[in-house]
Amino acid sequence: MEFKNARIVFDETNISITNFNKKVTQINIMEIKSVSHNSFTNRIKITTLNNSKSFNQNFKGVEHLLDTITTQTGISTEKVKQRINAFNFG
Repeated sequence: MEFKNARIVFDETNISITNFNKKVTQINIMEIKSVSHNSFTNRIKITTLNNSKSFNQNFKGVEHLLDTITTQTGISTEKVKQRINAFNFG
């Protein structure tokens, strides 16, 4: 299954993030080392061994992306989901 929005496309193995200059960053889900949430900027940060990338949390399928990361890597994304839900519904 593939999810898309204006800047983020992901499936079970990869995440593609397009910035405002149309530059695309590819992230292999298996290379993710950590996932965090910045409540001040309302962004999710994904860190790999080589780099990190942050993106806005407000897109359709964000919870599915976090579940996919947990399933594929074993990294817990529960704290990130709680912060997203607290921000959106609190």
